[in-house]
Amino acid sequence: MEILTHPNPVLSDRAGEIDPATDPGLRSLVRKMAEAMYENQGVGLAAPQVGIQKRVIVFDIDEELGAICNPVITECSEETEVDEEGCLSVPGINVPVERAISVVCEGLNLDGKRIVLEAHDFLARVLQHEIDHLDGVIILDRLTPDQRKAAIREYNNRAAAE
Repeated sequence: MEILTHPNPVLSDRAGEIDPATDPGLRSLVRKMAEAMYENQGVGLAAPQVGIQKRVIVFDIDEELGAICNPVITECSEETEVDEEGCLSVPGINVPVERAISVVCEGLNLDGKRIVLEAHDFLARVLQHEIDHLDGVIILDRLTPDQRKAAIREYNNRAAAE
């Protein structure tokens, strides 16, 4: 699977919800997404990043692969933290992004059963980042206008050098 990169317009579209119980290609999609994530040394990947407009994410924190369909953040801590984030769809740069340090994420597993994840620190950040992709938001969209200009300039310079 090819990972789409900025400024591909697909990355700005909101993905549609799915019914895992009736989606025959879901397990294959998740397997291919995980392979693409690992091949590119990522820790998370959303289906829109590979051109598939379904609300599915995969992630691997502490060597444990997870997948969630139709994930929704239902609770966020008031406490936030700014940290550098990279993105497979904006390769080669890291930018400061403010995120809640703890979240509760609800969704469905691959069998269509409801799951609830209480996530803290890095996992909370990864979930927020991947759910952003499902909503058509990338890390560049989280920056101030001046930060965004500088990040796009750096991104374009790196792309031109390759």
